[in-house]
Amino acid sequence: MKYKAKFDIQNGAKLKLIKEKFTSYGLLKIDEIVILEEITHFPSRFKVKDNNGKNWILFSYDFEVLNE
Repeated sequence: MKYKAKFDIQNGAKLKLIKEKFTSYGLLKIDEIVILEEITHFPSRFKVKDNNGKNWILFSYDFEVLNE
């Protein structure tokens, strides 16, 4: 069995926030669902899109992967 790290996530995966993410342009709340667009600055930053179409940069400790 291969260990799956967070940087093995495929683009388009659904991620669930486990920490609030506050920036100058808004707030992502805990339990909000976002879609992974790409992993940037491998493997520490994840570019995601929320349900309003806004792009965000998350760290690996900000989310968990939803298994669907």
